[in-house]
Amino acid sequence: MNLSTGRRGQRSKRHLLHAPEALEPRRACTVSPGAPAGGFFEPAWLGSATSTAIRSAAAAPMAAPGPTGFTPAQIRQAYGLDRVDFGGTPADGRGTTIAIVTAYDSPNIAADLATFNATFGIPAPPSFRKVNQTGGTALPAYNAIWSTEACLDVQWAHAIAPGASILLVEARSNATADMLAAVRYARSAPGVVAVSMSWGQGEYAGETVDDATFTTPAGQPGVSFFAASGDHGAPGIYPAMSPNVVAVGGTSLKLGAGGAAVESAWGRSGGGISAYQPRPAYQAGIVTQTTTRRANPDVALVSDPATGLAVCDSKAHGAKTPWVAYGGTSIAAPQWAGIAAIVAQGRALRGAAPLDGRKELLPALYALPSSRFRDIVSGTSNGAPRYAAGPGYDLVTGRGTPMAAALIHDLVAWPGTAPSAAPIAPARLALSVTSSTATLTWGAVAGATGYRLYETTGGRLTLLGNYDAATTTATLTGLVPRSTHSWRLDAWNATGSSSATIQGTLAAGVAMPTAVTVTAVSATTVDVSWTGAGGATRYSVLMWTGRAARRVAAVTAPATTARIAGLTPGSTVRFAVRAEGGRNTATSAWVTLTLPG
Repeated sequence: MNLSTGRRGQRSKRHLLHAPEALEPRRACTVSPGAPAGGFFEPAWLGSATSTAIRSAAAAPMAAPGPTGFTPAQIRQAYGLDRVDFGGTPADGRGTTIAIVTAYDSPNIAADLATFNATFGIPAPPSFRKVNQTGGTALPAYNAIWSTEACLDVQWAHAIAPGASILLVEARSNATADMLAAVRYARSAPGVVAVSMSWGQGEYAGETVDDATFTTPAGQPGVSFFAASGDHGAPGIYPAMSPNVVAVGGTSLKLGAGGAAVESAWGRSGGGISAYQPRPAYQAGIVTQTTTRRANPDVALVSDPATGLAVCDSKAHGAKTPWVAYGGTSIAAPQWAGIAAIVAQGRALRGAAPLDGRKELLPALYALPSSRFRDIVSGTSNGAPRYAAGPGYDLVTGRGTPMAAALIHDLVAWPGTAPSAAPIAPARLALSVTSSTATLTWGAVAGATGYRLYETTGGRLTLLGNYDAATTTATLTGLVPRSTHSWRLDAWNATGSSSATIQGTLAAGVAMPTAVTVTAVSATTVDVSWTGAGGATRYSVLMWTGRAARRVAAVTAPATTARIAGLTPGSTVRFAVRAEGGRNTATSAWVTLTLPG
């Protein structure tokens, strides 16, 4: 399922072979991450009932007579796909085709897809075709690992977009030339709007030449390309690193009551900063980890084999026990291709062409508000270096996983052609302040798709907000009295952006005391301490009596401690600190302590 970059930290030459990127069941099939640069990838079995895979050459797949792992209905509910329709027309990708590119033949693929559909009550695709890398019917030889890869790719692209036709393009081998030839055929096939590629290899010098493979052919409607970001953490892999490809990382998914989704970064999700690809313009302003290189992944989806997704593979596991739960970013990429098919269906209903991956879809994924994604803020990848998920864009899960209803709505409405020019800088940028807030206003800019607001500190930009074209005001709260700030406002569209800047100092006032602690000195006495607040001339220590707050101590700044005596042993007490300066006050959060008995 993953590629090799040779020894960890080394960059590879243009490899002879690509490796499938997702064969990770709870007992998972993958390829060895230690193959030398330019060599062959040897398959290995990874086995475990948890997310920690253990290499075991003798392990057997955990096949079962019935489905195991997440079902299509659970995944559709987790991401809100079950709440999408187009004015009463099911949002299922009808009228489009998804191309799946793999290597070698998967002999039972059609029968396994039929079993998958029957088991989960999914209709057959309008068309399912299997061809070789030139579109012919003379199919390549069978390969066990790649056959399984085809099963999970086809079944889960279909699970997300059951109304789309499926075209499976089987390369003669996993040699680079054969794989890229298969992609070129797939992108040119009639009706194809998305190409899914669950495979990769380490980055190599000259990969930028191969980027042209992942573009819409001249004279055709838009095609988008999706690639697994890898399953060994950093460094990143190719073709996911291509700026023409949507790189799909991985998450761990838990379902709560009513199917509510809780996600964290999957520890083996691939990602990082490219060694060769320059930063595409669409990542500016969102990606902060680099200002010069392509970063990935762009987005993410469930990938953890600890839970896995149900896959039927009778060739590998036999007709009596064909079901295995697979994971890996391999299973995430085709699902994003399914989402693209649904978007293309919606666009066709409004008379718009499918999105072009590099020119439209990728810029849109970075330009849309963060609310269109579930931001993954916990978890760490286990590559070299290790990256942590966190608020905003990160190198493990990108912008996050789809909030499907809102995301698909916006992508369906996305401008079909890029504007001829970037918008001008926002005019009439103005600022008003209080002691703790700043309100910026500006005039609407013709041709702008939206606005981004940043704070600039020492030459570094921090994104504060992403606003639509109708918004011309933003209020920032929780600021420190008398503090000075510099802000930059960008007006942007798919072609570019222009910016205006403004600086301001907040009014005098009082900041809120922070870091309040209450420490028991005895059964009847406590010490209350806090961090001083800007603008304060004195502090009042407040105790909650059960009905109201009563001042029990007053100290003059800059003192930041007070001792409170005469309390009842064994009682629970609550304290807060109020900063006072002139007529201004600000009160801290309440802190609770139970006294010794």
